[in-house]
Amino acid sequence: MFKKALIIVLAVSMAFMISSCKSSSNNDFPVTIGNITINSAPQSVVVLSDAVADVVVYMGYEAKLVGRSSDCTQSKLSVVPTVGTEQSPNITKITNLKPSVVLASDQLSKVNMQKLSDAGLTVITFSNAPDRDRVKTLYSTVGAVFEGNTTGKAKGTSSVANLFQTLDDYTRSVPKSNVVKTACYLYMDGNTLKAVTGDTFGDKLITYTGAINIAANNTNGQIDAKALKINNPKYIFCPEGQSSTIKSNAAVSGLSAVKNNSIYEIPKADMFRFGESATSAVMIMMMDMYPQLNNTGASVPGTDDSTSSSSVTTGGNLQSQYSINVTDDMVLKVGDQNNNVMAMQKRLDDLGYMGSAPTGYFGDLTTQAIKDFQLANNYNATGTADATFLRALFSSDVIKSATPARAR
Repeated sequence: MFKKALIIVLAVSMAFMISSCKSSSNNDFPVTIGNITINSAPQSVVVLSDAVADVVVYMGYEAKLVGRSSDCTQSKLSVVPTVGTEQSPNITKITNLKPSVVLASDQLSKVNMQKLSDAGLTVITFSNAPDRDRVKTLYSTVGAVFEGNTTGKAKGTSSVANLFQTLDDYTRSVPKSNVVKTACYLYMDGNTLKAVTGDTFGDKLITYTGAINIAANNTNGQIDAKALKINNPKYIFCPEGQSSTIKSNAAVSGLSAVKNNSIYEIPKADMFRFGESATSAVMIMMMDMYPQLNNTGASVPGTDDSTSSSSVTTGGNLQSQYSINVTDDMVLKVGDQNNNVMAMQKRLDDLGYMGSAPTGYFGDLTTQAIKDFQLANNYNATGTADATFLRALFSSDVIKSATPARAR
């Protein structure tokens, strides 16, 4: 039997209970998750679940990671040692790292869970989070693991609110049209054609683009030729390197997306993640579906500049107002902390894109605010704060966020 004191499965059909078993100065630790008690903030963590890793990175906890499965391909984790795959983890490697906690998904086999348990490791497994409420719970739980009941849960609430605000802002940027867009994400599982179905968060990512996922009523990745022919998606998305294979599949031939060459590649992992990878997937799909969003300087999608109440018309160059002088070689980057970053953040905050008060430190929330501004103002959402971006930011007639980030 598993050592129940060391392993918990967070099932999607259950409510998560995070509580303190005894008082502390700030009620952070000890924290109890199900039947596991974590007495202090973990100093080292191994993550085996790709989807959970995306949340860890989005919340800024990656510095605590000492190991990851090779399935966790986020760029910020490239320096973290790999410990095999999630399905076939290297138990010896993981044990030698002496992690405080191991984070996995419920796809981890019972045999390997038993081995980790026998090694005396605390393992927390997470199951699928197909909707907003369960994603919120996921963030709250991850926050509690790293920083406890009060601080961690608050960070989880703030982080997931920022995630959903970004996704909602993307939806609000969809150009108005009377034509219904239909789409799907198809991929090959061996020789079987599968789709992102309604029981995954990837289904919600498709809807954030303003399109209808034709596989929304399906589950477990199931899709058949008849359903494809009937629904005839206008856009098909697929994993990198699979577009030719998808096009040649008999079930796909003759569809509108094939005839119009509207098949686009997006990393499959991004469709099953819950952090920055998810926002990236939505942004890429939107850029493919709405080419006008790529036109720098174009009018705001779905609005009339002459009547939009969200445009800022203060006029002139606003650099002096914010005490910044943008030079041709100026580039602000993650990790910077100075007055220029503070000026940029204040401007982003005034326009409603900053999810927290300006601090002068360039972190992940600042990067996301930049991307949100760029998307809303019809620039490529790179998150880069170079001279071109900064001059645009401090110019007149830019577009404010429809809903201020800090009002969420």
